[in-house]
Amino acid sequence: MFNSYIRQGIDKATDLLMVEAKKRTPEDTFELQKWHQKQPIVDSNWLISGWLINKVSYAKYVEFGVGKSYNYYKDWGRRKWASPFTSWIGARMYSKTQFENEKQVKAILEQYINQGIKNLNRK
Repeated sequence: MFNSYIRQGIDKATDLLMVEAKKRTPEDTFELQKWHQKQPIVDSNWLISGWLINKVSYAKYVEFGVGKSYNYYKDWGRRKWASPFTSWIGARMYSKTQFENEKQVKAILEQYINQGIKNLNRK
């Protein structure tokens, strides 16, 4: 019963992270945008977790880079008038999104945990 509140919080938090990760995703071909996926919540005896993944073969290189700084673009890539939305060793679609939204994720999870605790106290 209590786990259902945690699962709802994780579901809502991963929805937020998905939206934010898409904002950080380069759009040169739109393949990365199409393949962001939210995995089913893992619920074991001691861990409940949610995951976002991207199964495009080169996604890990866009996320972490290849050892040198690279310009990442929106609006269909490198047009002469376009300026990069980020220039870095890797676009950090997931890792920077997680870091920048840590407070919001924590607030979402706390809200659902508190709802679960209130529900337990009613019984």
